[in-house]
Amino acid sequence: MEDMESIQIETTFASMKDAEDMANLLLNKHLIACGQCCEIKSIYEWEGKRENTAEVLLKVKTQAVLWHDCEKLIKRHHPYKLPQITVTKMDGSKEYTDWIDQSTKR
Repeated sequence: MEDMESIQIETTFASMKDAEDMANLLLNKHLIACGQCCEIKSIYEWEGKRENTAEVLLKVKTQAVLWHDCEKLIKRHHPYKLPQITVTKMDGSKEYTDWIDQSTKR
């Protein structure tokens, strides 16, 4: 990934409060421009058992250069033993990606 690229990081939580707390922690450190919390249903295998769980998906927008800082902070504060932490390159309007750049530290 190029440093000035915009990215979206996704992770999941058991509660809206945990997702909002993580978004606020990342925002307070100026690592993200925004976070979006969405209620979802996750179906997966975990430790030999099929799970069908209500979760909250947190999607955050930031710069690629901040990816590793965000990942470290999420891992440090996440309540899950093995949290989903994924990253996707994000294309968008110049005005929107400029706002992401201006809203986050370098």
